Amino acid sequence: MKKILIILLCFCSYSLLAQQRVIHGNVLDAKTGESVVGAYIFGEKSAAGSISNAYGFYSVTFPADEVVFCCSMLGYELFKDTLPQTNNGTVTIRLNPIDYKLQDVVVYAPYQNHAGFHHLSASQIKRLPTMGGEPDLMKTLQFLPGVMSGNDGANNLSVRGGSQWQNLVLLDEAVVYNPNHSLSFFSVFNSDAVKQVDLYKAYIPLAYGGRLSSVMDIHMNEGNNKQLGIKGGVGLLASRLMVEGPIVKEKISFMVSGRYGYPGEVANFLSNIETIGNDIQQLNGADIGFYDINAKVNAILNNKNRLFISFYNSKDRFKSAAFIDDYLMNWGNTTGTLRWNSTFNDKLNVNTTFCMSNYFYDYTQLADGQNYKWKSDMQSYALRNDWDYYFSNRVRIKSGINIEYFTTKPGEIDKATESSNILPYVMESRQSLETVIYSELQLTMNPLWRIIGGIRLAGNYSYANTLLKEKLYLNSEPRFELQFVPDKTTTYSLSGIVTTQNMHLLSNSSIGIPSDIWVPANEKLKPSSAYQISAGYKKQLSNNQYTFSAEGYYKNMQNIVDYKDNANIFMNNKIEEQLEKGWADSYGIEFYLSKNHGPLTGWVSYTLSKATNHIKTVNNGKGYAPVYDRPHDLKLFGTYQISSKWWTSSTLTLRSGMNVTMPISHYVYQGSAFYEYTERNGYRAPMFRQLDIAFTYRPEIKNRWQSEWVFGVMNVLNRKNVFSMYAGRDRLLLGKSGAYKMYLHGIMPSISYNFKF
Repeated sequence: MKKILIILLCFCSYSLLAQQRVIHGNVLDAKTGESVVGAYIFGEKSAAGSISNAYGFYSVTFPADEVVFCCSMLGYELFKDTLPQTNNGTVTIRLNPIDYKLQDVVVYAPYQNHAGFHHLSASQIKRLPTMGGEPDLMKTLQFLPGVMSGNDGANNLSVRGGSQWQNLVLLDEAVVYNPNHSLSFFSVFNSDAVKQVDLYKAYIPLAYGGRLSSVMDIHMNEGNNKQLGIKGGVGLLASRLMVEGPIVKEKISFMVSGRYGYPGEVANFLSNIETIGNDIQQLNGADIGFYDINAKVNAILNNKNRLFISFYNSKDRFKSAAFIDDYLMNWGNTTGTLRWNSTFNDKLNVNTTFCMSNYFYDYTQLADGQNYKWKSDMQSYALRNDWDYYFSNRVRIKSGINIEYFTTKPGEIDKATESSNILPYVMESRQSLETVIYSELQLTMNPLWRIIGGIRLAGNYSYANTLLKEKLYLNSEPRFELQFVPDKTTTYSLSGIVTTQNMHLLSNSSIGIPSDIWVPANEKLKPSSAYQISAGYKKQLSNNQYTFSAEGYYKNMQNIVDYKDNANIFMNNKIEEQLEKGWADSYGIEFYLSKNHGPLTGWVSYTLSKATNHIKTVNNGKGYAPVYDRPHDLKLFGTYQISSKWWTSSTLTLRSGMNVTMPISHYVYQGSAFYEYTERNGYRAPMFRQLDIAFTYRPEIKNRWQSEWVFGVMNVLNRKNVFSMYAGRDRLLLGKSGAYKMYLHGIMPSISYNFKF
């Protein structure tokens, strides 16, 4: 260990020998007072610099002869100022936003992005045409390489061959267990309340853990501490309103946002069932609605301490015979975050956070004689402390500790009416306590080489109940990323990570329905683990006019679970005995090309991949493709400024169809139909093809009032893409047995109105 420390110090020794001075502080948006993440602060002469962290804090060490320092960030004017005369000083940098004209902005930071990292701002999320004109964060992520939906048209994201439940979704550091409204047709994130989202799918920083495949770190707006602002919109499927402003000007701000969705009436028109080879039929009577509320308070206590309080709540109501007959479902999320961010000295930033998350669901069976109500819920409480130490411009250390308590009630059943013959029953709760410590080193060895790496150690203790003994699992997660930068426009990267997941979602659907059960690792259910290696190449072309990247990866996952064939899953207190363990692997290559400047901007991505699951008792022990295995995935997004008032945007998706288990023959005996099926997921649905387009009209601003009209057409080609396929008898076709496919919609126009004051 001593030899390693000596080597590290040798790499950065020349930066310690010269006389230096340090400035630190926060980077803020000059218009709103919100923190700016990822800004590059550097010396005009030496180009020595560093990057603001997730809370806007920065610390930069300059040579003694440096006079002027700068700050560069995409979408902001270049900041320049004279360094303080003292050796060490505090400088709050306020960046002025500019119009989105990248040719006027120079981004100097060559190292600010990890391999497999994507950053999306709120403005980018709102530019994509979406269903009903409602901006959708999760659907925007689907247009990035390596990210696709399990079911076409849905938000159940699969990242690099992992299931949707292997993605860690954070909202202001609190876990969101189900990020979907309306059975995954919409995300639970109101675009007006979202500031930005960071997606990690190759190198995952060690501060994150608990899921195998990816991290989606979503930050709420902090609230404008300069002036009162109102924004909102009215669309075909939902309406929303946000209010933000100062409580104490330039000291304390607030943000409150609400959204109400009413897609049920639209679903009554669009929820079609089509028999393969026959005419379209229609099912009505959908009762679908949702709401979500975001709130946040941001207080600047002094120049070294800030306090944040965040709150989120959502609820869904869903009833549609097109999906599940005779059922009414309700579910919802609640999260809360209390965060204290403190600058201890000119090099150390400390963040202490307490988070809580609650998720509940229930469904009611409406059939006569079997009226019952099933309900379940889960809660987690986490306390974490993270240290970000800027040892020098070339050495940065991040460390922290995290303690999280989780409890779930897998299921409880009770009578829905007095006439029900159901006997009330409660499954035993599962509880666990996880303690994590981690440390991560970022070392710039010289202008050409940079290495990031460290280890995350996690202990997961599951409490005993009458069925299960207590159990302790100890997991280690080493991770590294090596970057080679031969020039300012080119980056080669190699990364290797280990991730573990102590939470298992026991699901028998591909979209996620309220009968799904979350259980922690316990005596009979080991944590899952994943090992991934990635290699990438990134190039800035034509003075940052274009960005091209290519990444290849291989991922192996152990201790994944699936239900046994003919498993007894309803109200089974020994649900772990109905599971079979196995392993999975996936590999692929991702290509990405974006145009960053000018009136025409956008990107194209293509992913060639393969995913395979291996469960001993499933498919006779042979490997099988999961639903979300899509070998080919081509996506294009573009936006074009027609004039000062008109913009147009469009998306095109071409993707291999999903995998399903379908009957290959059937026979009828004494009035009952019996089916012979393919192997597990042995049938691939037809290719998914969809073209969407939208036009945006923005009148002139009058007295701070900004407005826009968005006219969109989803599925311009009127393609009946498969949402799901199944075998059975259709009650609208006189009980005829057969194979059926469900699609969401054909061509669908939309109009929405957005405003801002």
